[in-house]
Amino acid sequence: MTIMIKHLSITALTCSALLALINPVNAEEWRWSVGEVYYCESESGAFAQDKSDWKFTRWTPMKFRFKIDGYGDYKNIKFGEGGYFDGFYLDIAKASSYLKGSSLGFTFLLNRERFKFTEINADGVAMMTGTCDKF
Repeated sequence: MTIMIKHLSITALTCSALLALINPVNAEEWRWSVGEVYYCESESGAFAQDKSDWKFTRWTPMKFRFKIDGYGDYKNIKFGEGGYFDGFYLDIAKASSYLKGSSLGFTFLLNRERFKFTEINADGVAMMTGTCDKF
């Protein structure tokens, strides 16, 4: 029974991550500007890691901020200091109906005030969702 729960949890996390990664790109006007700052708070999330024998663990809610950074056509999401995203950068893919930042194995989507984050690598999988406000 425990093995079945472990496999179902990993499958659910993987499916959530894949759904977040396949959102269609829309070719409308770009709505985000360099210098904008967002304050976010997670509502739910979970992860499983090799070092914990792939035990499904819920994330403790967290607060973080990020800023739109860059120049010209090159823009990125620059996370603030402290916490899980400490100083992390994600390259922005140009999409109009949502903001999408990604890097090898990481994806962060912001659609209106709702964010979705996924991480997939050889040592673990993770997902998180919550809300962000622009200041």
